[in-house]
Amino acid sequence: MFGEFKEVRILRGDRMGRGSYLGGCTIIGPGSSWFSNSKRKSQKPSKSKKQQTPAQAKLNYLHLVVDAEIRGRTLPKVPKKTKGMLESAVARAGGALDWARKQTQYEDVREKKEKKLIKKKKKLANSTNAPSERPPARNIRLTIEDIERRIAENTEQLEKLRSDIKKDQVLLKRLESAEVD
Repeated sequence: MFGEFKEVRILRGDRMGRGSYLGGCTIIGPGSSWFSNSKRKSQKPSKSKKQQTPAQAKLNYLHLVVDAEIRGRTLPKVPKKTKGMLESAVARAGGALDWARKQTQYEDVREKKEKKLIKKKKKLANSTNAPSERPPARNIRLTIEDIERRIAENTEQLEKLRSDIKKDQVLLKRLESAEVD
């Protein structure tokens, strides 16, 4: 009985990658829409996000402005969710920084942020693998003269490169003509 067993080969190939792979399968679990008409029940109840009170929104924006001021970064715009509450007040005060300085909590927030930043810098300085301190970001305003000067410098460099290319092309033609002769 076993002696008559013949070798069986797959017609499309004998190894994966040569056409023998016929595809995978999809496993459908109970409760899926293919087997039942009921809709899937959500496993977790959705949590509704709490609305920010105007006082919380003002305090959060105050923290953002003070943090940017201390670190020397650009001042943040009024967040989209609180634009209706804060935008007009900030505009009346003459800008975000002036608005922040007029707030009663400004001094407290500023002191806390400065202390926290000093503490963080000391901790980084004392650590063995302290990263190099990055200078504070600054607003860079280029004047028209600076831009024109840079354009002129780049134009000069471009002209020099073009002349070098022309010289190389002339040399290449000479070499090709010398090889033909």
